[in-house]
Amino acid sequence: MTDYSTLERLLHKIALGSPSLSELTFDLEKLVNRTGFKRTDSVYVTGLARAGTTTVMRALYESAQFASLTYNDMPFVLAPNLWSKVSAFKGKMRQSKERAHKDGIQVNYDSPESFEEVFWRLHCGDDYIFPTSLIVHDIDQQTLSELDNYHNLICLKNIKHRYLAKNNNTILRLSSLAKSYKDCTFLVVFRQPFNQSKSLLQQHKQFKNNDKFTHQYMNWLVHHEFGSTHRPFVFSSPPSQVDHAARPSNDSGTIGYWLQRWVDAYGYLLSILENGMPNVMPVSYEKICNQPGYWSQMCDHLSLNAIPYEFNRAQALDDIDCDHVLKLKAISIYNKLNSLCCD
Repeated sequence: MTDYSTLERLLHKIALGSPSLSELTFDLEKLVNRTGFKRTDSVYVTGLARAGTTTVMRALYESAQFASLTYNDMPFVLAPNLWSKVSAFKGKMRQSKERAHKDGIQVNYDSPESFEEVFWRLHCGDDYIFPTSLIVHDIDQQTLSELDNYHNLICLKNIKHRYLAKNNNTILRLSSLAKSYKDCTFLVVFRQPFNQSKSLLQQHKQFKNNDKFTHQYMNWLVHHEFGSTHRPFVFSSPPSQVDHAARPSNDSGTIGYWLQRWVDAYGYLLSILENGMPNVMPVSYEKICNQPGYWSQMCDHLSLNAIPYEFNRAQALDDIDCDHVLKLKAISIYNKLNSLCCD
């Protein structure tokens, strides 16, 4: 983001900053590409940020069985087929470089990434995006129909019949989507809470003083997980009772704040999993990294041949200095999530 040229920044602002233009490009994409190309199924990778969702998504993408949005589709992500024909940036950034998170993950224009949220911002933004928070929302039938169209268009561009997306914000619509999308598998990735909270705090500090363009970019993509654009997920109250005027807690610079975000998110996800939705599957980051057989079982579950992928060994559980009761609650949720995973 910081090394985008002036022209690239302007193009992103035009494409992503105007809802009316986004809607127009999506309508044109649907009009021009009436081929009847259909996806057969979809796989969503979700979880709270820093859980390992990007790693899992990229490993699945290595199977070459899935269509997914990539950096090549930016900034006109709602018109992947049209943009692929006119893009002046095709062939650029083929050499990988470390992404802005500075976490060792290398990206280039062919890398899959979490851009689907542009669709949700356009169609449902008023339902879940508020000045100080993002809230749980239900999906109506018209939006589901448009989502089908969108998945089909992405699959058409890639000539693949299986769709793959990584999106942390899927947490907010997981219950609604899982009930409606029976042909979709939702992988809920979770990680040891203390380590994940430490990683969230580190990223929050790193993105706290974004430049103006990066700040806008994060807002356009509804990336509010941490940093200057941070807006926490709210699960505990019905939407009508959420205090949208309240400012985010000013203790976001503490480890306890981020552990509370972990407890809120995974406590909510645990309640969904315990309700027995067959197409929602908990995925342990530690088991993926440390138990090769676990990854093979996941691939089998998704009807994939075992995908060779080198996962970094997960860190041992580190202790953190915060409220003891909160720590015990986090460990209890983590243990229950592990108990729901396949061995």
